[in-house]
Order: sequence, then structure tokens, then C-alpha cells
Amino acid sequence: MAGSWGGKGKKKSSALGALDLEGTLVSDRRPAYLLLGNEDFLREEAMAGLRRALLGDVIGPSYQVFDGTRVELATVLDEVRTLPFFGAGHRLVIVDRAGPNGNAKGFLAEHGDMLATFLSSPPDTSTLVFVADKLDKRYKSIKTVTAKLTEINCGPYDEDSALLRFLRQRARHWGRPFAR
Repeated sequence: MAGSWGGKGKKKSSALGALDLEGTLVSDRRPAYLLLGNEDFLREEAMAGLRRALLGDVIGPSYQVFDGTRVELATVLDEVRTLPFFGAGHRLVIVDRAGPNGNAKGFLAEHGDMLATFLSSPPDTSTLVFVADKLDKRYKSIKTVTAKLTEINCGPYDEDSALLRFLRQRARHWGRPFAR
């Protein structure tokens, strides 16, 4: 479903679709992701896929969620650098509300350059995820950091064929037949 999102009149994104994410994690796990778009269902599905693929059934202290409007960069980076607890194989660190909020530029705009430097050599034991409704790509720091992130498009469908693929995929997921 890559390339089937974005809204009317907008350039189609080459980002991976939210519902396609979990299948790619087995063979191609990345150190950092950006869940971009305002569809809550798609964001939740993408986060659930990340949790299942990276942490399995037991989440525990290896899963951490921060509010991007309140957290400091040092806190996030410390969490990413921390080794997994109790023999867990991986850590998942999520920064929610990482885009612009009200008058604030947002976590990614404020810390993009430092995050890009950090992501040049990320730890193998953690995955960092940023969640945002939208980003202001006029900021140089946003351009710098998004080049290091794998974008997962969580925006609305803009084509009937994409919606049909989505419905078929959900039917397969729940083990139900789907006839056009």
C-alpha cells in the first residue's frame, strides 16, 4: 500500500503504509520510525504491530511512552541507550505528539539535528518511534532528522483501490472471507 496515501491534490508519499509495517519488521527492522498522520486507528495498529514484533507478549519495562510536549531530549536518549531489562531482547521507546503543538514547533523540530546525529549510530537493542499528526518540513532540523527515520503513513486513504486493499487485509487478519 505504499504510495496510496496522502489526501486529495497532494503528492503521493513513498512511505510504508501503517498496516504493512508488521510484516516488514521480521526481515527489515529499522532503528527509528515516524508514524505520521492523523488517523488514530492506523497509528494504533502500527504501534501494536511494533510492540508485537519487537517485544512479543510481555511488554514490561522495555516499553516506554513519552509525551513530546513535556519530555526532555536527554530523557529520551537515556531511555534508548538503556539495555533491556530481565533478559528482554529489545526496547521500544515512543515519543508521542512529536510534531507541532499549538504555538510550539514540536519535539522533532526543536531536537532534529541532535537526534539525527544520535541516529547515525543507534544502539542495536532499542527502537525509537516518533508519532505526529503533521510536520512542518520548512525547518532544516525536520528535514535532517526525517532523512534518518522510516516514515509510516497513518493518514487517510485517498483512493478507492487503497481502501479496498485495506478492507481485504483486515478481513484476512480476522480470518473472514471478503468478496467484492
